[in-house]
Amino acid sequence: MASKDAARPSVLEKSTRSGQHCDMKNRISLRIVVAAAALALLAGCAMFQESGQSALVGTWTNSLGTVWAIKADGTFDVDLPLTGNSGIECRSGGANGDYTLVFNFANTVTSIGCVTVTSGTGSVSSSNIDSSDAHSYIVNLTGVSNAQVITVSIDNVTDSAGNFSPAVAGSMGVLLGDVNASGRVDAADVSLVRQQTLQPISSSNFREDVNTSGRIDAADVSIARQQTLTSLPSTP
Repeated sequence: MASKDAARPSVLEKSTRSGQHCDMKNRISLRIVVAAAALALLAGCAMFQESGQSALVGTWTNSLGTVWAIKADGTFDVDLPLTGNSGIECRSGGANGDYTLVFNFANTVTSIGCVTVTSGTGSVSSSNIDSSDAHSYIVNLTGVSNAQVITVSIDNVTDSAGNFSPAVAGSMGVLLGDVNASGRVDAADVSLVRQQTLQPISSSNFREDVNTSGRIDAADVSIARQQTLTSLPSTP
């Protein structure tokens, strides 16, 4: 994962052991990348929501505020705050609704329990500690539908400093064409995509590549127009 060392100071700086609960708070960020890499299945874990299960979001507090760098393979990351309004992914996950969440910790991760989708439509297709950087835990999702907020929980997290938490959760808003992340697709989004047509993709306009083709063109404008008036569900 690119440029994590520069970003990490704002999330998860130093962990202090206090019993066996909540010891890594203020030390986690969650980001999303649209990527095509296949990852090994996590053996022995139930990948679907169990009855009565809920994400323990309150166990963790957010101190995000980082801007993630462009990945070396040309994909871009969308920050997903752990508190407040969910970060919004406006780009297509392809025909199968495939997305990748990356949970990033200050200390290297040594073990993870199970990974589940605790709310929303979608399922975990695979997950693993990043082989190139054990600070990150990668969760691949499939079957993620549009116009929703999906929450993923990972349990029994242990890091190299011996810190432990029973559950860590993050939520992602999914709204195709919502390039300005307002929670609603409208004429403003269509206009933004149109303005960036044929422009080189950069960290400032990557959201306008709605179909993740690597090019901003009429196809992206068309998708945004077709999605006009769709929105994320209202917060209860």
